[in-house]
Amino acid sequence: FAMAASPYWGYPDATTQFCEAKYVVTPYVAEFWNSTSSAVYVVFALLGLIRGARCQDLRVKLCWVCLGIIGVGSMMFHGTMRFSSQMWDEIPMILLVLSGIACKDYCCWVTSGVGRWIVNGGCWVATLAAVYLYVSSLFYEVFVHTFTVLVVVDFLLGISLALSRPKSPLRWLCLLYGVLIGLGRVIWECERIFCPDGGGTAISLLHVVWHFCSAMSAYLGILSNAQARYELVKVGDPVVSTAEAWPFVPQWLNRIGDDLDKRQ
Repeated sequence: FAMAASPYWGYPDATTQFCEAKYVVTPYVAEFWNSTSSAVYVVFALLGLIRGARCQDLRVKLCWVCLGIIGVGSMMFHGTMRFSSQMWDEIPMILLVLSGIACKDYCCWVTSGVGRWIVNGGCWVATLAAVYLYVSSLFYEVFVHTFTVLVVVDFLLGISLALSRPKSPLRWLCLLYGVLIGLGRVIWECERIFCPDGGGTAISLLHVVWHFCSAMSAYLGILSNAQARYELVKVGDPVVSTAEAWPFVPQWLNRIGDDLDKRQ
């Protein structure tokens, strides 16, 4: 891809490149639209931390912190396209999913007792091995597949909890989380397949769409963790309620939450 002979942040050395043309909007930002759209993660993280400051436990708050770091790291990554900044985007992505899995501790038999150690320990050991392989080989697909497997594990655990609560809003939060991250992944793959690195066509905006889909997915996924801990561990407050409605949670879902609280 064409760019200045001496880019402001140095020549891109990230293990992957994206469709957006480099240093076109400003000579100080490699991928302007990808970088600025990453702020959506920070917005959702601040919303979660401020809104849940008094009613959510440390595990859920850790998820919000990871989401905020993803936003800052993604802005750095797309702004520079350097490998060092890339790690500030991708490692927090992995930590966010691991934190989400930890949020499900004590919520069912799989994540209680010895099972809790097997699930969390297995995920951590496999992840550390994968990260070591990734950093030593610089093979981007290692990260992609590691992140994907962790998301699938987290989603399946969430769905297993939701299925045990047929009249709970938890199943809808988990379903929306899965649908949005799945849709975002399809959009991301379309960008990778149909647009060459730095091609700069309109297809490059698909990565912006990925940012919004994945940010909303993470937001709803963290809320599903908070709701699960409220219902199954009796920690924190409900996040699905018309009296204490969270932004971007559908009103019909809040009414389901109200019905659940009345039955309890």
